[in-house]
Amino acid sequence: MSDPTGCDEWALKQAADAAMDGIAILDHEEAYRYVNRAHADLYGFDDPEALVGKDWRTLYGESEVERFESEVMPVLREAGEWRGEATGRRKDGREFAQELSLSLTDGGIVCVVRDVTERRERRKRLERYETAMQNIHDGVYTLDAEGRITWINKTAIEAFDSGYEREDLVGSFVTKILDDEDVEKCLSLIQELLREDPHGSRWCEIAIQTAYGDEIRCELNLSLRPFEDGEFRGTVGVVRDISGRKRREQQLSVLNRVLRHNLRNELNVIEGNAERLATELDDEHARQARLISKASEQIIDIAETARRIEAVLDRDDATTSVDVAAVVEERCADLRDAHPDATITVETPSERRAIADESLGEAVERLVETAIGNPGAEPVATVTVREADDRMEIRVADGGTGLPRSEIEVLFEDRETPLRHGKGLDMWFVKWLVDSYGGELDFERETPEGSVVVVRLRPASVAG
Repeated sequence: MSDPTGCDEWALKQAADAAMDGIAILDHEEAYRYVNRAHADLYGFDDPEALVGKDWRTLYGESEVERFESEVMPVLREAGEWRGEATGRRKDGREFAQELSLSLTDGGIVCVVRDVTERRERRKRLERYETAMQNIHDGVYTLDAEGRITWINKTAIEAFDSGYEREDLVGSFVTKILDDEDVEKCLSLIQELLREDPHGSRWCEIAIQTAYGDEIRCELNLSLRPFEDGEFRGTVGVVRDISGRKRREQQLSVLNRVLRHNLRNELNVIEGNAERLATELDDEHARQARLISKASEQIIDIAETARRIEAVLDRDDATTSVDVAAVVEERCADLRDAHPDATITVETPSERRAIADESLGEAVERLVETAIGNPGAEPVATVTVREADDRMEIRVADGGTGLPRSEIEVLFEDRETPLRHGKGLDMWFVKWLVDSYGGELDFERETPEGSVVVVRLRPASVAG
């Protein structure tokens, strides 16, 4: 072995033997003259001496040998060195990816080999992943730990008319396309993920600031990039354009408010005039006027329920621990005063707490009024509060005749149809409110108690 550094041959051999990379020396006949332990291990040989004297071609496949002889060796002879990737063949015939460095010396060729199979597989996985990310319908980007955009997919450029090209964004800070408020919102989510859920994700709404000076409303799913040596490496974001949805929501909201306001005003006029006519007309015409007044009142009630539903759906998620037993007792006491002819029975234990808010009492009231309000049926309702499995239940039973099946069953179908719909919104109000609590609404038919609507809520102790 040559001694270019002034070290003795024994010291150099000791260093080569201890190296983690495979090291070998070929003689002028291109046969192995020296092989270290790591090199022998890479190719599946127990003893390095087993390779000494063998031609290097025995460790490569036919196509790789041809490539070396036609492409690699000419470069090595001319430049004195070559470095690149190759595919070696182990003793058992299995192939592996390798990083290979060749140096031409007076004594032959020095070979340094490193197994990069895992690296190559990782690169292939990344290429496949990037191909997938380039072709999905959502925008995808990555940021480094400082907030610079490091990668962005094709959809984010082509589908979002931001006025920017890829080269305008990659390498820029994300503040180029997000305002301070949205940056703070994202930073808060990142801190939450780092603190509570490093492998999870969080949703929020943001507005991409375009090069034209306007904005694109988007929904962002934010997650952390895999950590490296315990260090935060940045984030991955998946962005969906929701500007069309926001526009439709705004249009529906305006239409809803205008329609409901005008409807209520006009119906108040109709109801007032119908009541006046009922006092001035003869019996038959007075009866018809009272029917008009009653129908107007019912429609006004529906409009008011729609307003309450909108308020429930738009409210912040501010649920808390509520004493369900106390809420039921209080509301049912008020209902007995309001409906003295009805029989309203309450069966509750002492304090029972669940996750809800101040609107729970209104839901109980609407369920009881539905149970006792069916025309021609005896006004009977039984309200029971109990624990069942891992839920707190409020059960409202009608005694057999009160709850209109059509009003209940439509809640559990995929959608309303012209032939299957409820007349009012009370049950929808209850369903959507309970959904917002993370609870469930159920309906039990033909029980000993009659028809039963069951509200299942999360107990406060397990709300998590």
